[in-house]
Amino acid sequence: MKSEQIDSSELEAFLRHLIQEAADTIIRNLPEMRKVVLETLNMVFMPKEFASQVVIAITLQTTMLTANQIWYIFKAIAASVSTHSRLIGQLRSQQRMAESQDEWMDLAEQIDNIQGLDIWRTEKNCLLYESDRIQARID
Repeated sequence: MKSEQIDSSELEAFLRHLIQEAADTIIRNLPEMRKVVLETLNMVFMPKEFASQVVIAITLQTTMLTANQIWYIFKAIAASVSTHSRLIGQLRSQQRMAESQDEWMDLAEQIDNIQGLDIWRTEKNCLLYESDRIQARID
């Protein structure tokens, strides 16, 4: 029974010594540990400057999305009001139902004409393409 008390008292002394050594080590290294903890917290919980920049970036992105959505809605409304847009919509609908490539191409040329995308054909002297060769293929 006495040997058990010695063992437990030795264990208790050992644990007290171990705890005292750990406390001494922590106190000795406190400035370095504080610095590491603060750096870790800064990395994990973003500095205020960076957080404010993130908030500004998110706000700008949201504003751009909203502006783009408003522009898309405006274009859709304008397209439904404009006679040219309605005609182009009808031609595109007919294009989806076209039964041959020739029919589809005829409709595409009509759409280009309405949108003014065929003006290049009338310019004979353009440095971007060889108008004679293209005109020969068209004719």
